[in-house]
Amino acid sequence: LDLVIGMKTIILILTLILLTGCSIGENQEKEYTVTMEQVQTEVKYITSVPLLSENKLFICDFFRYNEGSTEGNVVMTDFSEKERKEKPINLTAVDVSYYNGYIYYSDGITVYRFNAETKETETVFQKDREENARLYDYNVNIGKGCAVWWEADEDLKNSKCYSYDLERNEKTLIAESVYPFEPSASNKIRNGYIGFFEKTKKGYTIYSTDVLTGKKTLLKEDTFDKPKSIVYNGDTLVWVSRGIGAAEKIHIINKNKESILSNGASGIDIYKNYIIYISDGYAYVYDFKNEVTVFSSENEFGDFSFNGLRFDEESGTAVLIAYNEKLDDEMYPNENIGQSPNFIFLLKFKAKQ
Repeated sequence: LDLVIGMKTIILILTLILLTGCSIGENQEKEYTVTMEQVQTEVKYITSVPLLSENKLFICDFFRYNEGSTEGNVVMTDFSEKERKEKPINLTAVDVSYYNGYIYYSDGITVYRFNAETKETETVFQKDREENARLYDYNVNIGKGCAVWWEADEDLKNSKCYSYDLERNEKTLIAESVYPFEPSASNKIRNGYIGFFEKTKKGYTIYSTDVLTGKKTLLKEDTFDKPKSIVYNGDTLVWVSRGIGAAEKIHIINKNKESILSNGASGIDIYKNYIIYISDGYAYVYDFKNEVTVFSSENEFGDFSFNGLRFDEESGTAVLIAYNEKLDDEMYPNENIGQSPNFIFLLKFKAKQ
């Protein structure tokens, strides 16, 4: 009888697991391996860090942009195709974002939407040119079905962050800051959130905003360390401080636990319990849960100096750009345009079995 009752109990538990869609060990945090590979491309100079989205890589060619190529300067590689080939898509832009078959870009005043199949362009939003305001930069970030950008007065004060619902075609004011700062480092959408800060009497206060609802949440109050860039994913807050007369630091707050890395960072992002960042020309991945650096480009790509980072949250892949003076002299000995060629890399996370 006890055996029958025991078997019925096991069957009941397994049935509940199947009905709820859970699996044994599902809530356990996964660990990942990190690898880096170089992207083969014919583009030598770029206008911005390439975009990886929905298994497509978009590169904005600097030469084609300056020369006014009839095919545009944006080239795309579809990684889902067996033969990966770079294809011009008849679009000219400094920087792009991608969502649901459309490419989004800005000329500094207007945000546009480009259909990659029909090659048609439409205006998403245009700022009244008579107002004393402008878009901060050419970067329009997309996440959770929203395009997000900052606007400000000409003196970079009275900053306002707007979210545009790409399905409903609705624009919403989601954040304001009277203190001038670099918003391109503060509008990364992670899990539907952006981070920003305001100047206070005692220092700086960091907030998050939900890009869908505009709900504002206090994350860190009156820190003395002035934020240089901020990333928040609803669970972990990371920001790089720019202290007066002091070295830059990386601050991490997760589950009310705060830790600080002495490294500065020219680019930073979050994935799971990992921080991806660039410091002194090297790319690093830091596991803040186990407090250990799990990847450094210095080991395998020490001759490359990394200076740009862009992360694709969906695929768990970072696109990085770098230059290499030695390869520059070897590959392009007769070129002298005042900048080094850009080399593109993919940094990938793969769950351990």
